[in-house]
Amino acid sequence: QNYRSTKMILDAANEVISKNTKRYPKRLWSDQGDGEPIVEVIVEEDRAEAEMVAEEILHLKNNPDLNFRFWDFAILFRSNAQSRLFEEALRMRKMPYRIVGGMSFLERKEIRDSLSYLKLLANPHDDASFRRMVNYPARGLGKTSLDYLNTEALNSGESLHQVAKRVQQLSAIQTKSRETLERFANWFDAERERYSQLPFDLPILCDYFKKFFADIGLKQAILDDNENPVQAEKKWENVEELINAFGQLELPEDAEPNSLTALIEFLGMMMLDPDQKDDDKDKIKDEIILLSLHGSKGLEYPVVFLVGMEEGLLPHRRTIEEGTSFDEERRLAYVGITRAKKKLYLTRCANRMRYGKKVPRLPSRFTEDIPLHLKLIQNESEVMLPLADEKAREEHEVKVKDFLAQIRANISKK
Repeated sequence: QNYRSTKMILDAANEVISKNTKRYPKRLWSDQGDGEPIVEVIVEEDRAEAEMVAEEILHLKNNPDLNFRFWDFAILFRSNAQSRLFEEALRMRKMPYRIVGGMSFLERKEIRDSLSYLKLLANPHDDASFRRMVNYPARGLGKTSLDYLNTEALNSGESLHQVAKRVQQLSAIQTKSRETLERFANWFDAERERYSQLPFDLPILCDYFKKFFADIGLKQAILDDNENPVQAEKKWENVEELINAFGQLELPEDAEPNSLTALIEFLGMMMLDPDQKDDDKDKIKDEIILLSLHGSKGLEYPVVFLVGMEEGLLPHRRTIEEGTSFDEERRLAYVGITRAKKKLYLTRCANRMRYGKKVPRLPSRFTEDIPLHLKLIQNESEVMLPLADEKAREEHEVKVKDFLAQIRANISKK
C-alpha cells in the first residue's frame, strides 16, 4: 500500500514500471481516492516550459481555496543542466526556490569558470576573471609569478591584462612565465577582435563559443579534474547548456544588435540574485524545491512537475545511444511519478532551442505508457497531436470538458 499518492497517480506509475523486464511483480494501491487526472502539458519550446511551470505554481499558490505554500511544489528533472531555465523563470518572478542535493546552475564551478572567460571576452580588464582563469586550464604559472604580476598592476594602476601585455619588462618573472602571460593576453585580444566582427546571429555566435571553449581546452580540464567520467560528462553538459542559454537570448528593443552588446546583455542575465544566495541551507524555508530524480527517492510533495518528458532527456541520451536496458530510466520515471501526493504534471517540449536553432523533440516513451483515461493532455504548442484514433480523441475531449466543468461547479459553490 502507498499512503502518499492518489489512485490515478499510482495507476500511472504501475503502468510505467510494469514494462521493466527485471522486476518482481507488485502493484501499488492507495486509499487516498481517485484524485485528479495527471496533466500532460506540451509547450512549443524549453523557455515556454519553464515559464508555464512558474506561472502554474503562482496560480495554484495564489488560490486561497487550495492553501498551498511554496514548499508544497517540486520540480523534478533527469539532468542537473535542466535546472537553468526553471531557476531563471523563478528568479524573474521573485519566487523563492532551493536546489536540493546540488548547487544552483550559476554556482557550479564549471559555469563560473565559463562565465569568467566570457567576462574577459567582453572586458579584458576584468581583474577578478583574469585572476581566476589565467592558470585554468593549467598553463604552468606559479604563485610567485602571479603575485609579481598582481603587485605591478597595483603599483602602476593598470589592469592585469595591461601588465601581461608588457610583461617582458618584468625581469623578476621567469622567462617561461612571461611568455605564457604575454601569449594569454595577446590571444584574448585577438579573440575579442574576432568576436566583435561577427554578426548578431545567435547560431553563428553559439558556434563561435563552442570553438572558443574548445581552443581553451576547457572540456579536457574538466575531464582531468574528475576521476568519474560520468560526472565529468555531466559538468560538460552544463557548459553546453550555458552556450545553449546564449542561443535563447532576446535583446531589449533599445539595444544595438551586435555581438558585444549581446554578450554583455547575456552576462547581466547570468548574474545570481544576491537574495538567492543562501548560507543557511539546512534551515527549512517556504521555497519551491528543485531536484534531480536521482535525489528524490523517499521524498514527497503535494504538487510535482516532472519536466523534460522527452526522448533524450528521460530516457537519457546516453542510454539510447548505448542501446542498453531502459530499466533504470523507467525506474527513475516511476520514482518521479510517485513523489506526487495530490497533483502531477508531466511537461515536455515540441521543440528545444539548441544553440539558437529549433530542434524537434519526441515524447518520452514513458508518457506514452500512461493510458489516456488517466491524464488530461494540454497542448500549448504549435504541433497537432495525433491520438490513437478518432474515437480516443473524442473521448479525451469529453473527459477534459467534464473535468473543467466539475472544477467550475466546485468553485461556484464556494
